[in-house]
Amino acid sequence: MNGADNIVLKAKSLTELYLKVLGLILYDIEYKRENTGMVLRIFIDKPAESGKVNIKDCQEVSNVLSTVFEEQNLIEGHYNLEVSSPGLDRVLKMEKDFIRFAGFKANIYFNGLVNGKNNLTGLLKGVKAGNVLLEVKGVIVEFPVSSVKKGKLIFDQ
Repeated sequence: MNGADNIVLKAKSLTELYLKVLGLILYDIEYKRENTGMVLRIFIDKPAESGKVNIKDCQEVSNVLSTVFEEQNLIEGHYNLEVSSPGLDRVLKMEKDFIRFAGFKANIYFNGLVNGKNNLTGLLKGVKAGNVLLEVKGVIVEFPVSSVKKGKLIFDQ
């Protein structure tokens, strides 16, 4: 495991602890070099029944985590901490994502081929025994969550 992976693991552990207290959940976390330098980006979400993340939530989490990360000396040197919601163009990749967004249209990209294709578009129907259920042109296609490279929700205009 490299240094960046280690930072992400430590940040994830600390973040999840504090988000739980605030009634929020960790959606994703990344630590990478960008034009402005190193960025620790934390995506937060609310449980489906609790509404949407707002700016106040992001500010509160940013204030708490910047203090915690500094006290824990999580990252040596300068970095930028960004806290935001995953937004409408969120990436679906974990079982809980496919459960939460059942009933929504999505485009799913695969690590390999499923039914001879590297991606499929359809209506998410949920998860059964570790397999995503996707209705494509009236037919339910089933594939393991582990075969998903990424999924994106589609919002028709």
